[in-house]
Amino acid sequence: MIDVRNLNEELSAYYYLLETQCQYKLYMPIRSDSVINIAETYYRKTGDEEKLARSLFYRSCVLSDIGKKAEALQCLKQAEVLIQKLSEDYLSHNVYYQLASLNSYYQEYQLALENIKKAIFYASKANRVLYLAYDYEKAAVYYDHFGLSDSSSSYIRKCISLINLIPEKPASNRARLFGNVGALYCSIDKDSAKFFLEKSFELDPQGNVCTALAELFLEEKDTSKAISILEEGIKVSDYLGFKEKNLLKLSDIMRMKGNFRQADELTLAANVLKDSLANRFHVENVKAQQIEFDRRVEQKQAEKAKWWLDVSVCFLAVVIFMMAWVYFRKKKKTSLALKEKGKLIEELREDRNDANKKLKATQDKMNSMKLDLQEHERKIRSYDRERKKRELSLEHGCILLESLLNQGNIALWNHQDYEDFTSYYRITNSKFAKEIDEEYTDLSPNQNVLVILEHIGMSDGDIMRAMNLANGALRTLRSRLKQRRLDGKTNS
Repeated sequence: MIDVRNLNEELSAYYYLLETQCQYKLYMPIRSDSVINIAETYYRKTGDEEKLARSLFYRSCVLSDIGKKAEALQCLKQAEVLIQKLSEDYLSHNVYYQLASLNSYYQEYQLALENIKKAIFYASKANRVLYLAYDYEKAAVYYDHFGLSDSSSSYIRKCISLINLIPEKPASNRARLFGNVGALYCSIDKDSAKFFLEKSFELDPQGNVCTALAELFLEEKDTSKAISILEEGIKVSDYLGFKEKNLLKLSDIMRMKGNFRQADELTLAANVLKDSLANRFHVENVKAQQIEFDRRVEQKQAEKAKWWLDVSVCFLAVVIFMMAWVYFRKKKKTSLALKEKGKLIEELREDRNDANKKLKATQDKMNSMKLDLQEHERKIRSYDRERKKRELSLEHGCILLESLLNQGNIALWNHQDYEDFTSYYRITNSKFAKEIDEEYTDLSPNQNVLVILEHIGMSDGDIMRAMNLANGALRTLRSRLKQRRLDGKTNS
């Protein structure tokens, strides 16, 4: 055992870096970032960019494991700046893989997809076949989120071709990979989906796996098996989003079985988790943090470029001055000194004019860059306003849905209420929204509400109460809804 007290500052920092690296690779729990922080502080001071990048990466891993994911993301963004100066393919892959994982945690799937593509590039460049298996699995998940089934299927096949390379320990890695492959297969091949999901469940039950597996058992009418799997998913889920989905699915089953009180309790618990997760994402706002970080990096690079330009201009001026001084010194002893001096002055004027023109062109370019930066900031502010407006609309739509589920009705709704309600449900149920767009055309606000309430599974009595309709009016509304089917429109 090495006694760190006998080591100097440099060796101590390297020891702490290697210690954290070993603990992380051996899946040993690390409760604090205090040790790796010593290494990071030292390498910031000495300017060793390679070891600083490694320290930042492993500190981000520790911070992520102890729940400080926003701080972990900041460490990774700093490491990203450093690896662009290095030729470390292995480290570059790890940084972008971790960036993808954290962005997907915060549901920033576009950023996650961009980063996992970079991770795939560096894994291929470094010939890390095992890493490619993990990268392909994540890419498939992100493409599936955007509804790009062809791309998702392509990456699933690539992942499966490498699946035997995944080590058996720790079991959680294989379980996660099998689970995501199974979940992606749910809409393609039910048998393959069930095979991978059950294999994942046996290795290490995870929240998203329990949700997908329970869905398959429900389709097979095995309600008791679905309930036991969902209860296990609620118990083991560390991620609040997975636990929320399992609670809602179990609530639906309880409601179908007539256990309304238990169903309401489960729905309430799911809503509490959902609000907690939404509040965390809103407060940390990692996408804006990353945009701001990239903006600051670009600004520093522009300032550095301007500094070098100023130094170059000054150096050029000094060189010109020295050349002129030497020139006049030599010519002073000749009879043609005055003529040569006049000629040299004229040349120097031309050089000065050229230098001024170059300097002015550089200043114009810097002003243009400043205007571009101001325009970029304006777009960011505009995006933030639109995003906040969208968030308020979705929150209002969620409140309206909960109101209808809790004995409310649409009697006092206005046009904006209908839009918020419909938009919220379509966003949170993208598959349903796609089916409705393919099946119907030009639905009225009331018809949209009816389709959604039927999709939720409301009884006719609850629908009449929620939409403030009599029995005859409901039948009329359904009759008109049928006329909106796309095949009906074609026949007419």
